[in-house]
Amino acid sequence: MSQINASVASNALSGAVCKYCEKAIAEPGHFIEIEGESYPVCCPGCKRSAGIVHGLDSVEAYEFGQNKLSRAKPTQGESGLEPGDVSGLIGGVRSVGQDRFALSLLVPDIRCAACTYLIERALEKQKGIESVNTNLSEKRVVVEFIDEALAGEIVNLIRSLGYTVRPDETDELENVLKQERKALLSRLGVAGIGMMQIMMFAIATYVSGPDGMDDAYVALFRWASLALAIPIAFYSASVFHQGAYRDLSHGSLGMDVPVSLAILAAFFLSLANTLTHGEEVYFDSVCMFTFFLLIGRYIESGSRSRFQQVRDLTEHLVPSVARTGIDPENFTRTAELEIGSLVYVHSGEAVTADGQVVSGFSSADESAFTGEVLPVTKTTGASVLAGSRNLDGLLVVEVGAAYADFVINRISDLHKQSTLYKPPFSILADTIARYFVATVLLLAAISGFYWYLQ
Repeated sequence: MSQINASVASNALSGAVCKYCEKAIAEPGHFIEIEGESYPVCCPGCKRSAGIVHGLDSVEAYEFGQNKLSRAKPTQGESGLEPGDVSGLIGGVRSVGQDRFALSLLVPDIRCAACTYLIERALEKQKGIESVNTNLSEKRVVVEFIDEALAGEIVNLIRSLGYTVRPDETDELENVLKQERKALLSRLGVAGIGMMQIMMFAIATYVSGPDGMDDAYVALFRWASLALAIPIAFYSASVFHQGAYRDLSHGSLGMDVPVSLAILAAFFLSLANTLTHGEEVYFDSVCMFTFFLLIGRYIESGSRSRFQQVRDLTEHLVPSVARTGIDPENFTRTAELEIGSLVYVHSGEAVTADGQVVSGFSSADESAFTGEVLPVTKTTGASVLAGSRNLDGLLVVEVGAAYADFVINRISDLHKQSTLYKPPFSILADTIARYFVATVLLLAAISGFYWYLQ
């Protein structure tokens, strides 16, 4: 025991690294013992996964692997990817024909039609790129090209436009949306609290009566409003400023541009009038405008998250690992199954591959495919689909299709393709949207100049 404690202390002092996911651990709290030596892990999940790798507790290993064997993919900030490092993003390149490849990426910074237009225009100008399709609601970009070596250039080009790029993997967008909602909630809280205080000062000046308020109190309320408006204008509204800067730096006018201009113009005009004792300040308008726009963006993020959960449901139906022997130790990743190999499906488990039953008698729930709630009898010679659920006895299934050709995966691919299709009216709306912001800004400038001359 003293030897183990010494090993633990040594690992902790030398900058511990999780035995499974290899992340740095500041203060180790979980350990796994392998061949008399104790190693730190970052969480109970990694402890069990490390047991899988090192052959410990095989029964628990399989049960854990059925649900969570695939490692959680780190976010871009956590993964240590440098701007030029695309190795974690281009693994999803797939062949879609002779000398033709496709790469699907998630771009969580896409906000409006101007963003999709900017990305499509930049990529379509590159040699070797055949087509670019973007999906605004799912923040997905699918690029088809003729040379597999172009994948890295595609990722770097999107990054050079100022956008974040993530791999298009199950739960990846959901994780991005969760982080986005958390950040939005923080900005929304600051804007809401500041808005309430500033409105208290503003209302006092509004209802002060015909004689008005003493100049000393007016100045006091203005300076107090200025102090409260600074974090709202530059922290809460930073999401709009960042989007506007990205759009303008690439010669595009997105919806964030007029929003950012309105907030900054009202703030700096109010600041100037505060310093020079001018007539009006608009700190209350800055805060309310920011607050209500953030509410809209937060609701939008929530609806995207719910939509994404439904879309990812099909991908969660198929377990990440398949049992390839009666012994619980014999299992492999579902994506690595070969045609003709045998998989064992116990009662209560999900079927891991499309194929034919070669042994066993049971019933299966195929409601995910047929909508029928009644189970279907499965015996020798019957076909089964990955994602259906075995309800009774043990089934031995001969794999009859490659992972990419599973019916559930083909359904998922068809859904993704359908979301990338743009009908003519949608293309027309996107075209109009590119000029809408410019038209609004031009009309606003003309109106402002006209009233300034009056």
